[in-house]
Amino acid sequence: MFSRSNTSPRILLVDDDSTQITILHTVLKVIGQVFFEQNGLAALEQAIKIRPDVILLDIDMPDLNGHQVLAQLKNNQFTRHIPVIFITSYNSVEDQLLCLREGAVDFIAKPLQPDIVAARVNTHLMLLNRKRELLEVYRHAQVTLNSIGDAVITTNKDA
Repeated sequence: MFSRSNTSPRILLVDDDSTQITILHTVLKVIGQVFFEQNGLAALEQAIKIRPDVILLDIDMPDLNGHQVLAQLKNNQFTRHIPVIFITSYNSVEDQLLCLREGAVDFIAKPLQPDIVAARVNTHLMLLNRKRELLEVYRHAQVTLNSIGDAVITTNKDA
């Protein structure tokens, strides 16, 4: 399902609760390579280092909270494109809307349901793969369109 030069997707988990990390790691290790951090500053460094395909991010953490981490990810040219899914016990409609308006692609409320987490991560990885495929088609079309003028000029020369 996923394609990045035939490598498995990289998933970054960011949560200060080691129990949540253990649960999520168990669920997601069958989907891809799982990396984890327990604070916001380390998560930012790791995101730049490994360029994950998706980030699962808790809100309530030491150092930087999830909102601050997301803002910094979106302001960095190397990480702004990475889909971020918030995982949090803050699950009111207002909380969810705030996360989505800040740039998160999804929101999963705690307590986490493993099947829901896996399904949502798989969905966002599939969407990312489709986006990459479309960009490749677009690049190929641009090359083709740019070379049409060369073909016309060559044809006119021969006429």
